Amino acid sequence: MKFHTITVPMIAAMVSRASSTEDATYYVRKGYQYTIETTMARPITTDVATPKMILNVTTNKELKQVFGDDTRIEYDPMEHNWSGLKAIGLVQTESGGRCTGTMVGRRLMLTALHCVQWPTSDGDVEGLTFTPAYYDGNAPFGVANGVWFYRTSVINHDGDNFIFHAETAFDYLLVVLDVDFYYKTGYMGHKTYSKDWDGGSYWYHVGYPGGMTNGERPVFSIDGVVLSAKEHLNTASFATSSYRTGYELQVKIDTEPGHSGGPIFAWFADEEMPRIVGVDSTGSPELNRFAGGPALTALIRRPNEDGYY
Repeated sequence: MKFHTITVPMIAAMVSRASSTEDATYYVRKGYQYTIETTMARPITTDVATPKMILNVTTNKELKQVFGDDTRIEYDPMEHNWSGLKAIGLVQTESGGRCTGTMVGRRLMLTALHCVQWPTSDGDVEGLTFTPAYYDGNAPFGVANGVWFYRTSVINHDGDNFIFHAETAFDYLLVVLDVDFYYKTGYMGHKTYSKDWDGGSYWYHVGYPGGMTNGERPVFSIDGVVLSAKEHLNTASFATSSYRTGYELQVKIDTEPGHSGGPIFAWFADEEMPRIVGVDSTGSPELNRFAGGPALTALIRRPNEDGYY
């Protein structure tokens, strides 16, 4: 399955109202509008239930992005009564890649840009599927195909599995799906990360680890700390002002391959559902790096500006 670049003027001809000229590059067949609101507040750390624990493993030195004892909790999304966990699921690409994604709108799924093989000179990009609440081969809400692909920058797939710091800051991909999961899974809100939150142990993370569960079951991490948010400038030729600034969030929280694209999120005062501030990108023995910042917020809002449902 291949998808091709469509320019803003071409989009405008397809919809009832013209698209904005401020643009992220995207790959599209059809799309849907969604609405999400943002507010500013400090994350909270109390009165938040954690998932039912199925397995809690100890130190595994082969997982280089796990710090000290591995405190990740393996869980079954269908055995937890918080619907937000059901909005997280497994991303599978046409080339066989496996990552983690999260619903951030009725038909909008957020994951990492590096999870897919990106365009050749003719604009082709591989397809993907998303299975919310995936667990041991089960798809309780069905499987959706990606039909629109939005990005703000470029990841160079040069075969060495290395992503530069500036690439990490824009390592997010927004995908419009062909299934509306709203009444089945709900979706998470989003918020631009504030550097005022540096050092606070507010943060949660979910992923489908290739080592710990062979990518078949999700795991939940708690008490993550964002040590700093390093700002980078987007140098992609197509990036306009809304997509210029991205953050490389340097985080102490356990991840491994398969977590890529998984959300880092927190609860905020007087809100029942959590908000995402970034997605898992890269890691090292010292810390893990998530992609976030103003460009991510602009990207998540963009399909709404395009007027799709």
